[in-house]
Amino acid sequence: MTRTPVCIKSNQFTIYDDYNASIPEFKLKLYSVWNVARETTYTARRDENLGDNFFGCFRTISGKATITTVDGTFLMKPHDLIIVKYKDIIKYSALEGIWEYTCYNFYVDQLPVDQLPFFELNTTYNIPMTILENETNQEMFSLMNFYNEINILLTDSLFHELYLRWIKYYNDKKIFQFPHYNEILNIVDYIERNISEIEHIDELAKKCYLSPRQFRTIFKQMTSESPKSYICKLKLKKVASLLITTTMNLNAIAIEMKYSSPFQMSRDFKKLFGMSPKQYREKSQQ
Repeated sequence: MTRTPVCIKSNQFTIYDDYNASIPEFKLKLYSVWNVARETTYTARRDENLGDNFFGCFRTISGKATITTVDGTFLMKPHDLIIVKYKDIIKYSALEGIWEYTCYNFYVDQLPVDQLPFFELNTTYNIPMTILENETNQEMFSLMNFYNEINILLTDSLFHELYLRWIKYYNDKKIFQFPHYNEILNIVDYIERNISEIEHIDELAKKCYLSPRQFRTIFKQMTSESPKSYICKLKLKKVASLLITTTMNLNAIAIEMKYSSPFQMSRDFKKLFGMSPKQYREKSQQ
């Protein structure tokens, strides 16, 4: 007897060919990315040979600064973004202490000079920094540690995606509707810096002046994961890093990352990565 197949769940979407494109097709070629913490003024070495299609995109993480170009001086505040022609930069000046920022230097092909998709040159845009943006930056830096053709293509693709997400986030006003947005973002940063020390979710909620229930609800809205799941994955990614970059045995890693036992760590690791820590380490050494 032939059984009739049962469809449990099916999702589908279609992109139509007759849509009205408001953003022209374009290609971004990333030249370099810099994470910088500056507390002084830096005078740029202007290079007229760079061309009009070579740009610098500055993204303020914290602090304040001014960027001076041949077109004027522009104030940069936390989460501000500005794109300028690299050859037009005169100087950067940190204000009120340390200015922390990311600078993306890139070329644009297939577009007229002075025309970028959506963003105007020499204009500041305040765009909230998301968890996904932080993760994308980390992945780009990780890829650029190993210089080969595939990693270059992947990095260009990630930057192209990041650029499009900036457009989306600037237009999508829902991003501003998250209650306690900055508090949760700060907590995510705290978790990443103290991942082996996190024990109780309720303590994180207190840092946001939220009830545990409120904290869990808002955290999941922003990250699409519960705090417990997010912390678990982050801890296991740290375990994976220790397996590759150190010779620590499993017991030592479990103690370092505050697991109750190597068995618990190995069990959770296999669920996420599909292999045991031992197999993961052996594979990375091949």
